[in-house]
Amino acid sequence: MEKLKKLLTKKILLTFLFSHTILLFLGLLFVTAGILSVFIASSASENEACPVNSTEEVAASSIEDQGKEKNAEEIYRYLTEKEEATPQGAAGVMGTMEFESHFDPTAENPSSGAYGLAQWLGSRKEKLKAFAAKENQEMSDLGTQLAFLSQELDDPAYKKAQKALKSSDISKAQKEWLLWYEGLSQDSSQWFLGQRNAMAKDWYAKFGASDPAASSAIENAAEDQSNATDCTKEISETGGSDGNILKTAKSLSGYFHYSQPKRKEFGSVQSPDKNGFADCSSFVWLVLAKAGYKTSENVEWFTGSMSADAQGKKQYLTAISPKEGKAGDVIIVNQGSGAGNDGHTAILAESWHGLETKIIEQGGMQKQGVGEGQVDLSFGYLLKGGDITVARPIKK
Repeated sequence: MEKLKKLLTKKILLTFLFSHTILLFLGLLFVTAGILSVFIASSASENEACPVNSTEEVAASSIEDQGKEKNAEEIYRYLTEKEEATPQGAAGVMGTMEFESHFDPTAENPSSGAYGLAQWLGSRKEKLKAFAAKENQEMSDLGTQLAFLSQELDDPAYKKAQKALKSSDISKAQKEWLLWYEGLSQDSSQWFLGQRNAMAKDWYAKFGASDPAASSAIENAAEDQSNATDCTKEISETGGSDGNILKTAKSLSGYFHYSQPKRKEFGSVQSPDKNGFADCSSFVWLVLAKAGYKTSENVEWFTGSMSADAQGKKQYLTAISPKEGKAGDVIIVNQGSGAGNDGHTAILAESWHGLETKIIEQGGMQKQGVGEGQVDLSFGYLLKGGDITVARPIKK
């Protein structure tokens, strides 16, 4: 009886242990399943919020080619809205872009094969082609090319070009874009700053001047440049010779109608006729003669003979390094012989500091007689391969 009792007790104990083991196992199984479900849900949520290996890419929206004017509107809108460009920065970029392609997304250079708005060439052209294919767009599509431009700007290689878009100075924006996006920093013969700047300023006048963002940008730029302007005023009143040349040139502001055939009909040295006629070289001749410097007889000189004298006999002018140029010195630029429209000359209005140096001129930028210009804007296409001479007048 005692043996039977022990056997039953042992059986009950084994049954109890087995059932609790089963319960414990099932409990652990449920807990594990719960943990796994939470982990999977969490992973799914994370993957949904931050997809693995994702990169932010610029999507291209098709924009139809509608001709120069309409394309220009689209480009200005894109630059100011998508790239958050200032009105001045957008206009600067557009000056370069118009010079390159006239805003024609199908423009192709027959010689180099450069293509599109920015005349992409070589590997950049191939990347444009691949970008268009990826977006299922035509390579010639205006919107696709603008989106590709944005993608290029995200590349650190074009970091300096981004400054152009934020500039409050049209000319600086144009030049920065030209140097660091177009990549012409080492080839000044291709700059054509005068023409590009003129185009940029035209687009600013058309779109930017009425843009509310323009006025605040100009105010900020004015504050940054106030000290430099004061210094320029001081420099401009002291001539390379004695300052009288610049004073004389300025005294003739607003004088004369431009004419090559009637270039000598400006009145007399003592009493110039405000309604008379002059061209660039006869104006410089008059200024030097009136200020007491040596000049040829009877206005018998033109830009070709002026530079030849400065670099040769030095009867009237002596060639100097541009870096030595001061207010009152003379600048002459010639293509070939310099005859007719192949040459231009002016009086420096300040110390030489590159192609943005101010000048006093007849012709060039001036439509209403003698006035102030700027080397790059006034000499324009002549600077491409032209012979540039900065010369100091010789006192009598």
